[in-house]
Amino acid sequence: MNIAAEIKARQINWAEEQGIEFDQDNRCLRLEDNLCLRKINPETRREIKQGDGGELEKDGGRRPRMHSLYSSTALACNFFDYWRGVEDSSPLAEASKFHAKIHDIEFERKFDHKVSSRWPNLDLVLTDSNQTLLAIESKFTEPFSGSNNKNYLKQAYFSGGKKRWSELGLSGCQKLAKELGQEHCYEHLDAAQLLKHMLGLANCEKDWTLLYLWFNPGGPEAECHREEIEQFIDEVSRDGGKVGGGGVIRAMTYQDLFKSMSENLDGKHEAYRKYLEERYFPDR
Repeated sequence: MNIAAEIKARQINWAEEQGIEFDQDNRCLRLEDNLCLRKINPETRREIKQGDGGELEKDGGRRPRMHSLYSSTALACNFFDYWRGVEDSSPLAEASKFHAKIHDIEFERKFDHKVSSRWPNLDLVLTDSNQTLLAIESKFTEPFSGSNNKNYLKQAYFSGGKKRWSELGLSGCQKLAKELGQEHCYEHLDAAQLLKHMLGLANCEKDWTLLYLWFNPGGPEAECHREEIEQFIDEVSRDGGKVGGGGVIRAMTYQDLFKSMSENLDGKHEAYRKYLEERYFPDR
């Protein structure tokens, strides 16, 4: 069994233990059964619905993708949506190394990368009172599933001889973008997607950090993925993950984020902590 299948099997086992009903596609009959504390903030629902992933729309006759027990969107929602209704979100801010008070949380935010009218969606963005951004690209099973697009950028990113990343101070990104799919190929990391996100963030003219947040199930494939992340960050940045364009890139696992956050959660967050631990981190 590969890692993606193992993650999926664990989520199916969790649902069976909870008595949750799901269909042959392993999609919950009711969305609330796939949500932390069985609820979602109305703003979060609206933002996810407006995203390009169609997460809350019928999927070719099947239930929406967010109903899936191993939905990456559901994982991000279950971890972060809770904090939209909490006055003191410092446990999340400190654990994610966002050393400021979180002013806003937004899902499926788009940044204009100046290439086309179709802008890439970031899974979520945390903003402080100074409009500094912590942009999060969240991954669950995706790194361990095949894709032909991880090393591919459309010619539009290079049309007219433009050096889009270099023009914004992201010289390391420009070099990698040119070599991607040739000198550099990634098996697990969607390098093309990260390059697009950094281009969009650099165009927003704010200070930003791109956090690559991934679920680490352990094993050789996960270790290979970790090495690719480190290689990518080394390729595009200088010491401290600085990429230019007012930006920084770094990576963290969901496991490490949960462990760090849990240390600062008091009793009033127990139901939330218990849900995440039992569903996603039972071996912590």
